Amino acid sequence: MAPKVQSPNAAVAFGTTAYALKIRPYWLAKILQGEKRIEIRGGRCPHPERITLMQTGSLLLRARATVTESHLMTDAELLANQEAVSDLDYKEYWAWTLTEVEVLDPPIPVPSIVARGSVIWMLRTRWEAWDAGHLGLQPKISDFFGQDSSASSSTSLHSRTRSRSRAAANPDAAADN
Repeated sequence: MAPKVQSPNAAVAFGTTAYALKIRPYWLAKILQGEKRIEIRGGRCPHPERITLMQTGSLLLRARATVTESHLMTDAELLANQEAVSDLDYKEYWAWTLTEVEVLDPPIPVPSIVARGSVIWMLRTRWEAWDAGHLGLQPKISDFFGQDSSASSSTSLHSRTRSRSRAAANPDAAADN
């Protein structure tokens, strides 16, 4: 089994950015290789600034880039980006221009609890909350009981179950007790 990789804190993971944009692996690879300079989305970019790029499905931060422009795509741009557009179903197609792409090598792993619930954007503030201990796993029932009480509880339940099954198997023996 591979050793578990420790995730850094939010300041290291996000650098100077506040948002991580989630992008499908195929398209993110094209951005990282310099083949793709725009991200196509269904609306104007709400964060035209330096952002982190996160690969969907992998919990990895892969790069940082600057969104310098967000505009409604022209017919010529739609035609030039037909491969990407044909994979999408938006009412409007917006081009978010990405510049100053900085590949993170190695990629930075994201704790699953930090990424939980993020659809398009993952927020740095959520990671900072995790760093501060404000994000935790949902408590389990056993967390509410000490070790001794849960052990005796399961023992008594087991005993009751066992005695019931004896009685069910031999009703005459149960009447004698």
